[in-house]
Amino acid sequence: MLIEKAGLAKKREQGETSMKYEVGSPSELYDRFRGRIMFPIQDSSGRVIAFSGRILLDDGKSAKYLNSPDTPLYDKSQVLYGLDKAKSDIRTRGYSILVEGQMDLVLSHQAGVKNTVAASGTAFTDSAVGEAGVVSNLGLVRRLSPNIIIAFDSDSAGRKAALRAAGIALSLGMDVKIADLPEGKDPADMVRDDPESWKEALRNAKQVIEFELTNVIRDTPDPRKVPGALRLRVFPFLARLDSAMDQAHFVKMIADKAHIADDAVWQDLRAVEKTVKTAVAGTSAKPISPSTSVSQNSERTTPAQKVSAHMDMVERRMMGLLSLMEGSAIPIAAVFRENIKSIAGDTYDLLIKKTAPNVSDLTFEAEAFFGTETERWEIHMKELVVNYEENKISEELIRTMHDLRVAEKAGDTVRMGELAKRCQDLSMKKAEVLKSRR
Repeated sequence: MLIEKAGLAKKREQGETSMKYEVGSPSELYDRFRGRIMFPIQDSSGRVIAFSGRILLDDGKSAKYLNSPDTPLYDKSQVLYGLDKAKSDIRTRGYSILVEGQMDLVLSHQAGVKNTVAASGTAFTDSAVGEAGVVSNLGLVRRLSPNIIIAFDSDSAGRKAALRAAGIALSLGMDVKIADLPEGKDPADMVRDDPESWKEALRNAKQVIEFELTNVIRDTPDPRKVPGALRLRVFPFLARLDSAMDQAHFVKMIADKAHIADDAVWQDLRAVEKTVKTAVAGTSAKPISPSTSVSQNSERTTPAQKVSAHMDMVERRMMGLLSLMEGSAIPIAAVFRENIKSIAGDTYDLLIKKTAPNVSDLTFEAEAFFGTETERWEIHMKELVVNYEENKISEELIRTMHDLRVAEKAGDTVRMGELAKRCQDLSMKKAEVLKSRR
């Protein structure tokens, strides 16, 4: 039955009865969302694919929120509530805001902060694109902007959930900040009381490592216990950073604020990195549920593998959309092809060889993914080309950093100087590319 497959109706459990229907009767299906305010969940194109229902009269037994189960249309790891409404503002403002509930999102948008999306019980994964080639929810946000502010409830559960989501966003290469909300308040409360206080909290958001470092120092009055708290609460985030320069920046910050020698911080960080990787290597991957929303196997993936996975997805979308534009005789398609050739350089022939055999499938996927509004294709194509260039730079930067470590071990100071300069140039080039998308 379609209504059951869509998750709107549910069969009664064995032995469960009601005053009106008996199990086994033709009416054993009942309304999953009875007695609830309905929030339609839409995909990034605005098509309704699921629902979330908030209870009207709390009986003390039922869940406050009830979401559609996974269906052929709805996968919790691929959807964020409100993304279809927020994506334009995310591109324009250059960052997204992640809140927990639907009311947080609705009131944030009413306050004019329209680059807000909501988790709403969705599951986060540590991959920008899944095994089937489908982009994950945070992967979709990452395509719009790599910058995100997480603003969950200020209670203990909210803070834990915010830090779990932050760790996953970091593993995708995103720049993550946490908004520190007043005790006992959620974004909806803040907007109702004073919309300006909500905006001020977002302006004062701190990078997640700095945020948790501040919490550790505040929560740990005994200086002897600070190093242990840092290893437990801060270093796992620091270990997820791909950039050696970013790591160095935060190591210095930790050393200064915690009054610990830089060398000691580096030594403990390396030990934590090894411990985490060893622990994960012995653990089989597990599904990530909305309640945990934490990656169980993110450290299995090296920075190079992360870039490669994202590159595969970007190349697939980019070449499919390019083929779609060329098939529709859109003039600017020729300009995009030349841009791609310039970015790919010597690897352009390899790119064509890899995608040409599947070009019809890629074109079909692009049309399904980006829709038939040809005036929007140019915008999507610009984003994809920027992502492609960023990934090409990241690949070269990772290779150069590897060569630099080899030169350091060999004591080749001349080579070290050349490679360090190359790393600096590539980092500046990557920063310029990232700046162009804001």
